[in-house]
Amino acid sequence: MDIRLIDNNKLFKVRVSGIIIKDNKILVDEYGDNSFCLPGGYALLGEDSKQALLRELKEETNIDFHIDKYLGIIENFYTNIRGYVTHSIDFYYEVSALEYNIDMHYREIDNGNVIEHNYTWISIDNIEKYNILPNMIKDIIKNNEINFHYINK
Repeated sequence: MDIRLIDNNKLFKVRVSGIIIKDNKILVDEYGDNSFCLPGGYALLGEDSKQALLRELKEETNIDFHIDKYLGIIENFYTNIRGYVTHSIDFYYEVSALEYNIDMHYREIDNGNVIEHNYTWISIDNIEKYNILPNMIKDIIKNNEINFHYINK
């Protein structure tokens, strides 16, 4: 069961994200409205954030990754595209794979739902030109920050 609680129009979730860098480019997933997010997803109840990220990345790319290092946490407070007032705790890790033969248009079956992933590699030098959510992650990536904890309201 995903760590995701809904009460009226309020949502709490625990999310994990992988920062995948190759040739000074970062892998992002198109999220609609010309915005992007990092690959990852919800942690399951009883699953630690590292296990959750490795599972999510395998589900979303069909590639095995390994965690290189823990980077930090962002607590997000926002209203999502479905109108839910959302509080999320997002764990970030730098990850890598032996091979990066990623299907850039990958179809995932997640709890019976079809999810279309549209991946692209974005140059870190031009990262500020893209709407990557949450927006503060762009500076974190550019500045190579580690052990961060931000509250984003």
